[in-house]
Amino acid sequence: MPPKICACCFDLGNTLNNDTRMVEHSVNDIGEWLESHGFIDSSARFIETYHRVHRSIQEPFYSHTFGEAEFFSKALGELGISGLSPERALEVYRDFIIGNTDISEDVKATMEMLSSMGIKRAILSNERAVRVDAYLETTGFRSLFDAVIVSETVGSEKPDPGIFREALKQLGVPAEEADSVIMFGDNSIADGACTREGMRFVLVRGYHTRDWYFEQGSEYHPDFEIDRVCPEKVKELLDSIG
Repeated sequence: MPPKICACCFDLGNTLNNDTRMVEHSVNDIGEWLESHGFIDSSARFIETYHRVHRSIQEPFYSHTFGEAEFFSKALGELGISGLSPERALEVYRDFIIGNTDISEDVKATMEMLSSMGIKRAILSNERAVRVDAYLETTGFRSLFDAVIVSETVGSEKPDPGIFREALKQLGVPAEEADSVIMFGDNSIADGACTREGMRFVLVRGYHTRDWYFEQGSEYHPDFEIDRVCPEKVKELLDSIG
């Protein structure tokens, strides 16, 4: 009989937070900011260009949510925008991202429920450390997690097994008991690879979109699927496992 669930790991982007919507709003915001400051005549061209550029570039530990200077360097260069550095544009954009971050009562209530059940909670994210820190500070959710495992800090990105092994280590779970840990995520390549280490994979479909599959590799079939992370869905899932 498999061991009782002792820990749950959660991807951040498009699992706990609707990054697709947040990025869309923030890119629109900075497009309007650029237009209002006289850098461009129409925000629409910048919005189209930025989305195309950031989806075409994938480097280790890049943040497609929190942005990269390279994204703005290429977008501004294509549009012939001068008088604004990519670094300054990135700073403005990140301010919009922070302002558009969801503070989800469902996420808060879910983590509190798991804590009351004696189940450890971790964020396990392919991200920049500054983005995860900004999310935790903005939402006030830092105290809800026992561990925060970020690819940039660990030096290993999902679907690489190293980041999952680091999560088990930080949660104090022996490798042979990995099936007592659940990974919640929106990406069947990145998050689904947890199953190779013996963890269980729950595909969270509410914010799921193929546009955010930047990782390469095999897709893994989920053990379970839920629409969103909320107390009712997670409790139902745990009850079904027993």
